[in-house]
Amino acid sequence: MRSMKDRLIVFDMDGVLIDVSASYRNVVRKTAEIFLGFLKNAELLPKPLFSLADLAMVKQSGGLNNDWDLTYLVVSLLLSIPGITGVKSTNLKTAPDQPREPAEERRALEKILRNADATNIARYLGSDTPVVDYPLERLLTKRGKSILPVVRFFSRGDVGSGNTIKRIFQEVYLGGQLFRKTYRMEPLFYSGKGYIEEERLILSAPLLNELTGMAILAIATGRPLGEAMFALERFKLENIFSEVMGLEDCLAEEKRFFSETGKRISLGKPHPFMLDTLAERYKSSVEDFYFIGDMPDDMVAASRSRFPFKGIGFIGNLELPENRKKHLRELLLEKGAKMVIEEPSELKKIFE
Repeated sequence: MRSMKDRLIVFDMDGVLIDVSASYRNVVRKTAEIFLGFLKNAELLPKPLFSLADLAMVKQSGGLNNDWDLTYLVVSLLLSIPGITGVKSTNLKTAPDQPREPAEERRALEKILRNADATNIARYLGSDTPVVDYPLERLLTKRGKSILPVVRFFSRGDVGSGNTIKRIFQEVYLGGQLFRKTYRMEPLFYSGKGYIEEERLILSAPLLNELTGMAILAIATGRPLGEAMFALERFKLENIFSEVMGLEDCLAEEKRFFSETGKRISLGKPHPFMLDTLAERYKSSVEDFYFIGDMPDDMVAASRSRFPFKGIGFIGNLELPENRKKHLRELLLEKGAKMVIEEPSELKKIFE
């Protein structure tokens, strides 16, 4: 007779376990706002810059390893609006190669963006009227997923070594106190309350505890492991999951692969690296494999795995118009989802 724990259920974290609509999604928008605030006439830009529904459409387009990549793309899209001048023609070589001190990072941003005008961005987004027709989606379709040179320049390296956009993102997400503790440096662009404190639990602890009696539970997330564990500890979930894989696991394997082959690869989703690794650890005792995610890339990862993962799309936490939700449901199924659910209670029914 088969054991109830012959199953492995792997969860994505953001949008499945944790509601990040008030944290990561808002952080992307706030980071873009701070970055573009160095443009001439930046005071004309609407606040907020765009709706979270627009942002969700860009996120769902796929091919983004994490919300830092999403931020680079969003800033590029906004700076690609027709009529923006002064950025593309700027000689990026005039800025310091690697900032020697935090102030240099800010000065480089001021120097490179000061000749560009935000007026057309403000006009395009519509500062006095609601954003309609999803301008970011339209622009994304028109221009493709290209990152501008100026955005590449400010996304080199890591926090404290030239990646200004990532630094702004981490300062906003973590807040001043946690940023200092994590990076051992002073915030440069934002020192207020961290948006990480706005996160909420989607799947309740009692439900997850019930699932532990039905399967082995694990997490595969694009988050840095420190941020993943912070959330699990905050919601008292750290003892529920047998394994947690995150950004550092992918980076370590990418580094090992490069040292052996000289080739660079990306092992974040939609690559199935994390799912394959987790399944490999439990293959001797597990027969059924499931991956629960909210994005098309999650379903692609499940379908590409060496193991027979069944992708389950979860869209109950997305505040989208019904037509957009219907589109996402169809897209998840198209990318390999075996089913799409909207209510957390449906999980218990599936595994019972």
